[in-house]
Amino acid sequence: MKKYIVALVLLFFLPILFSVFSRDASVYAYMGSLFFENKIPYIDGWDHKGISLYFINAFGYLIGFKSFIGIRILEIVLITYSFISIYKSLILRYSEKLSFIAVAFGLLTLRYFFDGGNLTEEYGVIFVLIALSKVLKNQKSNLDWIIVGALFVINFTIRANLITFWIALFFALLLQNLIKEKSLKKLLQPIIQMGIGAIIICGLLAMYFTYTNSFEEFYKAAFTYNFSYSKKGMLQTLIVVIKSLRLYEVSLLMIFSLVISFVSIYKKRIDFINLLLFLWIPLELYLGNMSGKMFSHYYMMWVPIIILSVVYILDYFKVEQIKREKQVIIAFVAMYLFFQVPIFNTLSSYKKIISKSKNKNELVADYLNTKYKNASILVWGNECTVYNLTKKNAPVKNFYQTNFKLPSPITKELIIDFTNQVVNTKPEVIVDIKTPSLLFLDKSNKNNIDDFQKENLKEYFSFVEENYTLSETINGVGFYTLK
Repeated sequence: MKKYIVALVLLFFLPILFSVFSRDASVYAYMGSLFFENKIPYIDGWDHKGISLYFINAFGYLIGFKSFIGIRILEIVLITYSFISIYKSLILRYSEKLSFIAVAFGLLTLRYFFDGGNLTEEYGVIFVLIALSKVLKNQKSNLDWIIVGALFVINFTIRANLITFWIALFFALLLQNLIKEKSLKKLLQPIIQMGIGAIIICGLLAMYFTYTNSFEEFYKAAFTYNFSYSKKGMLQTLIVVIKSLRLYEVSLLMIFSLVISFVSIYKKRIDFINLLLFLWIPLELYLGNMSGKMFSHYYMMWVPIIILSVVYILDYFKVEQIKREKQVIIAFVAMYLFFQVPIFNTLSSYKKIISKSKNKNELVADYLNTKYKNASILVWGNECTVYNLTKKNAPVKNFYQTNFKLPSPITKELIIDFTNQVVNTKPEVIVDIKTPSLLFLDKSNKNNIDDFQKENLKEYFSFVEENYTLSETINGVGFYTLK
């Protein structure tokens, strides 16, 4: 069955080798490349995700011999490894057929929410799957628990809300020991070993932050800034949870397993799996929806839960004992009904490869590589894929200006810093990619932009108007050159 898992991974995700990074993914790739330019994330390039995400991108950039294709290769390798790992652990408890069906549902769910890849949630899913595969082993070594603890810190330092599995795991182990073992002695060893794993990663990160003197900037970006726009009340978050459940039909699998786990616990048929699901599902639904944004890739973190839910549901009803053709047809029909989106997205990806069509960012990069090959450029907007494709460094720390649309003291500080750097570096070309949420350089969308943004950008726009002129517009993108 493992070879079929590899085949499914390649079928669903091989197209990413031929596609450019999406908006957010390009930021993380750029931040990862800073390590090879003698620059420091958060100090020389600003983004608000955790340092572990940039280390992952840096490693991919390295194995690609300083090419961004290495990040794509790393993605496929990690996805393959994590899904095979969880499959190998599941077959210790369930049949091969049942385990494979669960993994197939997980891969389809990942493809559903993938949104171009190289995103925080993708790596969050991968590390949760690896940790879960260690936890589900019948005989767990000290090293297994150390890895689980290490992965907790890695996920936490990718993004703080990617740790619901570890919270649920702790309380599931606690309850299992209290209810079944009637003692907490057996809980002590895994807690100590996970603590050792966490301390090892924390120690390595502490060494890095001490050497680069960047901890304060990291904390300000990854925690202070993120939580400044994620503060929603419990009622507001619960409303978003309900909306997400209605929007994505695959959530029915989680809700069904949650109900079954509740019934099992109520009837005192308690085991580790139903305790874990009972705690994990509501935690993930709540923490995953705290921002209220409901971007599809936020729900990639459902993938490990979907895998565990499917195998748990099928085992509950003993479906693995039914071998008639009728049930196989029902399973395939269910997959189609739940996963039309990933199926058609996959077909669309292959169609794009065959047609060799290019998006706006690729066309802009091609033009810059031809006409402005040796010029310093500043991309005004949040499409820093252009930097990746031209292999140019931004002349400013705040290369990704989408943050400017959010009203906060930190945003104002970022804009002031950005303006000062633009004035000091005077890039030869400013490319207005025309991001709808940011004020265009020609101000043609000023009626759709909030007053706080226009006010904060006054000095920057005055500088551009005094020193630059619109040379040409291609594919709706404005190219501004020095007067």
